[in-house]
Amino acid sequence: LYPTVKWEKQGNEYTTKLYFEARDVNANISKIIVYLKRNKEIFQEASLNLASLQFQRVNADKNYSNLVAKNLEIKRVKSDYFDDKNLVTIIEFEAIEANLKNFWLQNEKIIQQRIDGLRGDFNSSSAFYSAVFSPNLNELNFSYFNTTSKKLENLSVKIEVNDEKISTQSDLNPKNNDLILYKKLGLWALAFIFALLFAFKRHYIFFVLAVIFFISSFFIGGSSTQMAILKANSRAKILPTSQSSYFYTSIKDEEVEILGRRKDWVKILLKDGTIGWVSYEDLQEN
Repeated sequence: LYPTVKWEKQGNEYTTKLYFEARDVNANISKIIVYLKRNKEIFQEASLNLASLQFQRVNADKNYSNLVAKNLEIKRVKSDYFDDKNLVTIIEFEAIEANLKNFWLQNEKIIQQRIDGLRGDFNSSSAFYSAVFSPNLNELNFSYFNTTSKKLENLSVKIEVNDEKISTQSDLNPKNNDLILYKKLGLWALAFIFALLFAFKRHYIFFVLAVIFFISSFFIGGSSTQMAILKANSRAKILPTSQSSYFYTSIKDEEVEILGRRKDWVKILLKDGTIGWVSYEDLQEN
């Protein structure tokens, strides 16, 4: 029975819908009895005799998620690195006339899975499904029994992780940013144009502007470099998250350049040109 029972008033009567979950094909309900209490004492009761329950067998396939629903929708999907070896995917579901807590996939590549944040009732509900699995799993395929179409409906979620491992090692050093180069080229072009205007017009204002634009180009990206000492035995992560992988461990104290900060993490540039994130406590700033 779904834990929340809602009563609706219709004239002088109150009505509700009860949903039961059968755990066995031999399950049966012969009678439902409702008691009314006042001051914790029963003052009225009613009963309803039921006929034998009729079950419809689901011809489940290997991807069956143990879910029966009138409708199931995938609202959002997020995949990321869980630890050094595995990925995690979180799926937000919305369902009509379904018990989302039953959602479960039989897949040997899935290491952990669970349902969290279940909201609503049997009529309309939402929940988050999370699964931890090996990185060679490219998509999650599953099916559920649709009570409207009376057949299995197949759904598929593609596993897509923004490979920030690559982006953290390229173009994140402000000194090497292409945008800076484009800005400098633009200023040089303006300086050249005003130099030509000065040559033809002989107005010194054009000469002054040409000099200003030319000198300004050398200040683009020229912010002072902040250096620090990375302590011995400190480990650098690919991403500024607790689940991200470590890719470097310092053997001794070494000088690094600080490129940015995010909460308790500091982005650093190592001497070999690689970029990583370390804990604020692992740095001794100059």
